[in-house]
Amino acid sequence: MDDWLSPLRAIDAELDAEHSKIRAKRAARKAEIDEFWNAWNAIVLACTIGDEKPGDVPDMSSFIAFYKLLKKRGWAGWPREIAKEFSAKVTKDRFQPGPLFVAGLLIEAGKPRATASKLAEVYRSFTPRQAPRYWLSDGAEVVGNAIVGRIDILERAETTRRITALTSAARRRPAIRKQLFAVFLSKRGLGPAAIRDRWLAENPHSDEKRGHSIFSNKVECPLSPLPPLSLPKLEVLWQGVAAVRIAVHLLVTLILQGIAFLTGAFLALLLVPSAVRQGLGMGTMLIYGITAFAFLFTTRMLVRAIPARCPVCGGRTFQKGMRVVYYECKDCRGIVHTRVTESVYGVERGQACI
Repeated sequence: MDDWLSPLRAIDAELDAEHSKIRAKRAARKAEIDEFWNAWNAIVLACTIGDEKPGDVPDMSSFIAFYKLLKKRGWAGWPREIAKEFSAKVTKDRFQPGPLFVAGLLIEAGKPRATASKLAEVYRSFTPRQAPRYWLSDGAEVVGNAIVGRIDILERAETTRRITALTSAARRRPAIRKQLFAVFLSKRGLGPAAIRDRWLAENPHSDEKRGHSIFSNKVECPLSPLPPLSLPKLEVLWQGVAAVRIAVHLLVTLILQGIAFLTGAFLALLLVPSAVRQGLGMGTMLIYGITAFAFLFTTRMLVRAIPARCPVCGGRTFQKGMRVVYYECKDCRGIVHTRVTESVYGVERGQACI
């Protein structure tokens, strides 16, 4: 009996193998990004502990682990380059020792036979007398932005190189353009008919409409065809929603929460009858407080569902934290600290991020 399903099985196995490669590549990329941010967040945590407890020495092994990660990716020389940039900017008028100190710790972590105890000695050897309160965590944030900026430059250069190579190849062989177009759409699930229609829609002067090859001599149309109707992509719409900076998002959030608190108390004052207020006495204040805080927390939940723009990658960063307000990006997993602290809890910045 003939196995008439063998062609389907072969094609299905080939497609499954291709999809497995794509999934493995995406998983490896995600693991690489997670490894980077987990290592860097450990350094941010150590610097935050150093700010909160100046007399104690935090765990310095995170600096050694992060330097090994930089060395594995070929970026071992970045701490020295960043330190040179920051050393040229340190002046008496603008004394910010944090970035240079954190970069120096990364340089010490890259020396041969570096240990956490040796880094602890370097950490104890310098304590600025006239430094800002959160000088270590602010310095870690500046160094992190410098490293992420260098990574972004490398990725942009690689993307430009690939585009240039593909463009030059397409000029040498015109058929490559259509082949790349077909491969790009086929990986997104489009069939041959849909790919052909999409090509004709984006290339209205194509001679394929007349039954000729796409690369044969073209005959210009006397009338320019209307441009194809294209709806805005979801990514563009989402960038428009998340185009607000963190500072603006934080200010609007605080204003809305204050308005919600006053609105809740005012509505309770209007809706509770005077006879009930006289009967309850001081218990009326409890009703006012419950209503005001209910409006406050409801507004907070709604506003925190709206993202702001991440200053590192430009993605979606959401407001979090109860005692200390901070932002966490869902795309690059970066954490941006703020100086907004709810004084009703009597705590300082950094505790909610530990």
